Amino acid sequence: MKMFVKTPRIYLLVFFSLLSCGDDEPTPDPGPNTNTAIIEEEAQISAAYTDIDNISLFSLQENGQGLRTQLEFTGDLCPNTEVVHDFENMRIVIDFGEGCTSPNGIFRRGKLLIDYTGRIVFPGVMITVSFDNYHINDIRLEGSRVSTNRGIDLQNGTITFETVINNGKLTWPDGSVSTIALTQNRKFFLPMEAEGIRAEVTGSASGKSKLGVDFDSQISEPLIFFQTCTNTGNWIPSKGKSLITVSGAFVFEVDYGEGECDRTIEVTLEGQTTTLDLD
Repeated sequence: MKMFVKTPRIYLLVFFSLLSCGDDEPTPDPGPNTNTAIIEEEAQISAAYTDIDNISLFSLQENGQGLRTQLEFTGDLCPNTEVVHDFENMRIVIDFGEGCTSPNGIFRRGKLLIDYTGRIVFPGVMITVSFDNYHINDIRLEGSRVSTNRGIDLQNGTITFETVINNGKLTWPDGSVSTIALTQNRKFFLPMEAEGIRAEVTGSASGKSKLGVDFDSQISEPLIFFQTCTNTGNWIPSKGKSLITVSGAFVFEVDYGEGECDRTIEVTLEGQTTTLDLD
């Protein structure tokens, strides 16, 4: 299953709407083909961090430190990927070597370092993912991502993780840089027959795009992801809303729909709504 981190997914996409706005401090002009470039950047950022969650939870599940429940996370590793389980030091090293393309079409190289403090089924256990020259689709990731088990609700069949990124950095093939700080809660529900695992994401994020634009985002209605959708490689939430503040001035509402597995969103600014289809 693809896990979820995506408050920042639209801050770049909506930036093109600001090019003619703002009298005091003009927004940088990113150049031609703005819509296509920003949508592509947004999708890649989303996929990069979602992919990390998937790999770490799948690896912990495989080595027996994961969730002994009905939650079954699906991996997406190349056959020649080297996975080393150091049980004594509670570390998993996933080495993609010089690079390979996964069954879902994701190119990875370098190493992921996954440290854990115990079996993640227990409240308080932490998972820290860091990077050793790690690239996904030729984007280099740096920093660390810490997920903490915040509790299991046996009656309702859920487990909740708090995920924090304080120093996230992405370096793009052209040398430009994006940054991100994020705090989110991700609640996983035991799978339903029709939809598989369901995840609800709440929280906020902030950072700077590779275009130099500051953003702050807040999930206003929980973002919903279904395993049957994310397993197809669709990284867009099926439901939920976010409020995105760009350059400290422009507030966009992003509506992800009512449960459909598609790539269509609605972006609203000052009462005017635009429908966008993401590739």
